[in-house]
Amino acid sequence: MRNVRSNVIFTLLFESSGSKNDTESPTTFTASLGMFVETCLVKKLKCTSSKNFTKTWSEFTLVNPLFERSFQTMSLRILPRVSQVARSFNIRGYKVLYTAHVRSTGGRDGAAKSVQSDGHIDIKLRKPKSMGGNGEGTNPEELFAAGYSACFLGAMGVAAKNLKLDLPKDTSVTADVDLGVHDDKKLGIRVKLSPNLPGLSQKDAEAIVQEAHTICPYSHATRNNVEVTFSTTNN
Repeated sequence: MRNVRSNVIFTLLFESSGSKNDTESPTTFTASLGMFVETCLVKKLKCTSSKNFTKTWSEFTLVNPLFERSFQTMSLRILPRVSQVARSFNIRGYKVLYTAHVRSTGGRDGAAKSVQSDGHIDIKLRKPKSMGGNGEGTNPEELFAAGYSACFLGAMGVAAKNLKLDLPKDTSVTADVDLGVHDDKKLGIRVKLSPNLPGLSQKDAEAIVQEAHTICPYSHATRNNVEVTFSTTNN
């Protein structure tokens, strides 16, 4: 299943890269890339940058000499795209720590409820008054703000330890989540996080926030897709 998926992905990658040549067919090129991805998945190799990809591919062709020619004919233009696909292909591996199960009905004028035995969500959803609703329930943006701010605060605790700093006990994170329309008429969200770390120097507070942004799962999920800005205070 994974081999089929990787071959499909890299067929599209090859055809969109402009890297076709007269000496090698797309099928051969794609097959070698597909097998390479499978090798990465099995051995949990890292090829998330062009440099790492080149090194790993070179090692791969040593034991698979038939594919050495594919590497030699690959243009530099395709390497960044390959590494981008490799990252999305979850070559890093993934260990599940916890899974939340929530069922929503009725859209923005409905309800959401946990479906697992240890869940605690049982809420009604309503459009805010600014969108023509009665505002008598919560909404996806409010829930996202709660999730991101709480997760980011947890990441700040890890960040403080990494930097050998003490995170103030009354540290807080306020999240403002905007729902709006982009210039291309597509709906989207925008996030502003306002961490407050009372008693710390501004330099240390911003260092913790910056480090936390590299740790928080919500930050990973939104990076390069959702605009996230910060306003860090220490009062």
